[in-house]
Amino acid sequence: MEPYTDRKKGKIDLLDEKILELLRLNSRFTNKAIATVVNVSEGTVRRRIKLLQQRKVISRFTIETTELKEAIILSKYDPNQKTAILEQLKKISRKVYEVAGKSDIAIMVSYWSLMELNEFIDRIREIKGIKNTETMIRLK
Repeated sequence: MEPYTDRKKGKIDLLDEKILELLRLNSRFTNKAIATVVNVSEGTVRRRIKLLQQRKVISRFTIETTELKEAIILSKYDPNQKTAILEQLKKISRKVYEVAGKSDIAIMVSYWSLMELNEFIDRIREIKGIKNTETMIRLK
């Protein structure tokens, strides 16, 4: 998003962007903590957040639960690189299984957020010899 300085027209400026980024990281950050990070007064942060809410830039504050979730990541790999691939996968998850069928391997991962799950998937895709991934999220 491009920074703007024309607050009268309701456009977001660089300070608003910094405040929003901190709130995205943790919606429970206090105004005082945000003010310290962005180097303005607590009152400025409070007013900015109030205006962002009034303008519907911030629609709600949310939390992520601490409920641990699980997923199975299936993959095909280059058989010539099997040993190296298995070694690298075991650094990502203790639960790595060779399987028969459309996939060659199943990796079980536990995660707290979708962002963390995406990081697991990205790390697996970066391994030389991994051909594809398919992720199944455990529902129950």
